[in-house]
Amino acid sequence: MKQCQTLIFLILFHCTQLVFPLNKDTLSHKTIKEVIISTEKPTAFHIENKGRIYWDIKSLESLPHLFGSADPIRFLQLLPGVSTNNDYSSGLHIQGCESSQTLTDIGGASIFNASHLLGLFSTINNSHFRGMSLTKNRHDASFGNRLGGNLSFYPIDSLAACPHLNLTISMIESSGTLTLPTSKKSTLYISGRGSYLNLFYKNLLKTEDENFKYGMQDYNATLIYHPSTTDKINMHLFYSNDGFGYSSNEYMDDNKITWNNVAASVNHTKFMNNVVLQQNLSFSSYKDHINLNLNEVNTNMNASICQINYKNNAEWNKGRIKWKGGIEYTYYHIHPLCYEIQGSFINNSLKASTEQGHDANIFAGMTRSLSKRIELDAGFRFSLYYIPNKFYTFLEPRITLLWQIKNNHELTLHYGIYHQNIHQITLSNGGLPIDYWISSSQNYGPQLAHSTSLGYHTFSENRTYELSAEIYFKHLSNQKEFYGSILDVMQKGNTADDFILQGKGINYGIDVMVKRNGKHLSGWIGYSWGKSLRQFPQLHPTQWFYSDFDRRHDLTLAANYKLNEYWSFGGDFVFATGTPYTASENIYIINNNLVNEYGTYNGSNLPPNHRLDVSATFHFKERKRIKHSLNFSVYNVYAHRNVLFEYMGYKKGYYGKKSVYSLCRILPSLGYTLKF
Repeated sequence: MKQCQTLIFLILFHCTQLVFPLNKDTLSHKTIKEVIISTEKPTAFHIENKGRIYWDIKSLESLPHLFGSADPIRFLQLLPGVSTNNDYSSGLHIQGCESSQTLTDIGGASIFNASHLLGLFSTINNSHFRGMSLTKNRHDASFGNRLGGNLSFYPIDSLAACPHLNLTISMIESSGTLTLPTSKKSTLYISGRGSYLNLFYKNLLKTEDENFKYGMQDYNATLIYHPSTTDKINMHLFYSNDGFGYSSNEYMDDNKITWNNVAASVNHTKFMNNVVLQQNLSFSSYKDHINLNLNEVNTNMNASICQINYKNNAEWNKGRIKWKGGIEYTYYHIHPLCYEIQGSFINNSLKASTEQGHDANIFAGMTRSLSKRIELDAGFRFSLYYIPNKFYTFLEPRITLLWQIKNNHELTLHYGIYHQNIHQITLSNGGLPIDYWISSSQNYGPQLAHSTSLGYHTFSENRTYELSAEIYFKHLSNQKEFYGSILDVMQKGNTADDFILQGKGINYGIDVMVKRNGKHLSGWIGYSWGKSLRQFPQLHPTQWFYSDFDRRHDLTLAANYKLNEYWSFGGDFVFATGTPYTASENIYIINNNLVNEYGTYNGSNLPPNHRLDVSATFHFKERKRIKHSLNFSVYNVYAHRNVLFEYMGYKKGYYGKKSVYSLCRILPSLGYTLKF
């Protein structure tokens, strides 16, 4: 406003001179050039010069909704280089990495399982957050000890002058966020979400022989406190709970799985002249419990992981150099998989000992312009990990070189070394929360990665069109993979360690995206080609195998069209190579026992996955600060059922290959959103 007033004053002053010219001897004057003041509406997401992608959560409202909600993680899977194994697989696999190698956090607190209902939608209540960021690689020295990407969610952090309510009601779930100003310097945000899937979609959760039951809840609370203009304090609390039931008429069984997430963090930011000091204290916990009842045999399984983290870092400018440094400490308390089996003729149990780890880090880095168009970001991270009777130390350089070839052409080269002290043992690719964590130990060394990437980004003068491409290569060490089945672990005398492979791996490929940022039509086309290979000496001394996260081809399209102030339409399409798996080639009956002969480890692929989703959103006319809209979405428009996995079983009088398909052929949903 002040700039506009100044501009108007100058124009009026210049006009008065034309009518009433001043005497040049009494007042000198200068002719100013034309001044243009303009603003640019931010796009749904934008790519920063070091590869970080920031996405405005509000922009998801016009895209297709699943179960009536705009799930942020499902939209991230539409970006090149980001994928999930199948329709019901949880977690994000970034550039061929495991989902456990990606660090996901809310307000600085780690989340170990950010998915609900077999990965169909996430634990993120979008109305509680202002944005999310994704860094696939090109991390600086402050990034924590993971090998893959970094996904961060940012709760709303602004002070509110009056109460607000953001409420969404759909046929499967309802969610809402309540904004309560507690003082002039503080605001409380409270959010909740719950599902009633069994009420409206009960028939979808049934097959010929199986019945499913499911319920979930999410709760968020954020307190914003600004005691002064130089201090900001944010406190976040997150709780998520799931309950899944499964019963089969064929086997007369009854099974229950429950899991929950708890996370809390306190953030303090201090501004002092040209220094910014940030402190973060966080707590994270994830637990799961499985109860299986099959033919009068009862099985109980439990696993958990708990983490306490403190991070203190500072940023300051000195001359032409921007410095960043700090310390970080993490304490791990891990309870690996344990089970107890009881039945008429079975009594077996496995009591896993608790694991503890101490992870201390110090990091430093700088950003400096080497010339008008070349910028260097370089740093190092020193880590010390302690477990009883064992120390692991790492010194990790991380370098990013940015070359601005022209005003709208950027080239980025990155090299970094990363390690990871905790490992997730994946017992199932079906998205069930039966995976568990273990710590590095004398038997299992920390994971290590050498990461190299070359990125290119260009855009038109008005940024209507953008093109980004990236070539990446990662060499991985001390990779873990579970190659048995859950039944193998439960046999007496066996432990999960007996079926864990250790080896090395390589991930490499290319990601390409063309993006349009239009007033009415916006969207993008993404394509990824990549390989994810592993080598395990226990299986073969020299042979390389495709990992479970190998996605050779991955094509995604997403678009949003704003017709007018009332109507907007959205759609997305995905096509991806099927997940690798070990196929059974022959089957024999020996001594009345069924024996499978398997082919090459992960030598076969499931059929390709593909799906089309569409949506239409009607925005009612705003009245008295009340905004409301109606969203109608159709998930899987042409009713294609993707194959989840294949196995050898009894089929129509003979043993042969059987396929397990996704439950939903086509799923319409209707959601109503109210804001005031």
